[in-house]
Order: sequence, then structure tokens, then C-alpha cells
Amino acid sequence: MQFLSTYLGDNKMIQFGVLFGVLIVAVLLLWLVIRLAFGRRLRAGGGGRGRQPRLGVVDAYDLDRQRQLVIVRRDNVEHLILIGGPNDVVVERAIVRGLAVTQGLARENAAPPEPPRQEFVHPEP
Repeated sequence: MQFLSTYLGDNKMIQFGVLFGVLIVAVLLLWLVIRLAFGRRLRAGGGGRGRQPRLGVVDAYDLDRQRQLVIVRRDNVEHLILIGGPNDVVVERAIVRGLAVTQGLARENAAPPEPPRQEFVHPEP
């Protein structure tokens, strides 16, 4: 603080104002450096402007203290996953959501699709 006294005098309000201004400039410079270094990659939720996120957790249900049933969405396909416990298991895969009307009509004219393979998980004692 003595170096400020030599340049600004003994007025504490002026010294406080100068130090506050220097602190604000330092914080703004740090913010600018971080923004230039990482860009928009630090934003939670990912994706650019106007773009829907491709991956997300739709819903989760606690079975007990260790295990959860989680529905994970990728694009327009959902997967039911049992997580926790000794291993994680895909209970149901390829749950299709949000089909367009034209896609639904095209599927009616096509051969019937194979049903998705389902796995049954035995609860552990």
C-alpha cells in the first residue's frame, strides 16, 4: 500500500478505488482468456445454438439403495438400462420415440421389423 501512497497521496478512498478498478480489470482479463481458450465448450448441455442435444437422460427410477432404472435417449431412440449393483444391464433397447407421420406410413408398407431383443434381469438376493 505504500507504493500507492507515493503516487496517489494518503487519501484511502482514492487508493481503494484504484485497487477495486485493478481487481475488476484482472477478473475481466481472466474471463477473456478462459473464453478464448475453451470457447463455448464449457457450456452444460452441449450443442450449438438452435441445435437439439443428441444425448440425455429422460427418466430415472430408484429400485433400491444401489440400483436404478434409467431411460437414456440418443437422437430419437431410447434405451432402458439397469445401473448399479455388480453389473449394468440393458433391459430394453431401441425404444423409438417421435416418429414422423411419413416414417410411420413407410413402415406400414414395409415388412414388419424384428422385435428388439429383451433381457430379463434376475434380482439378486
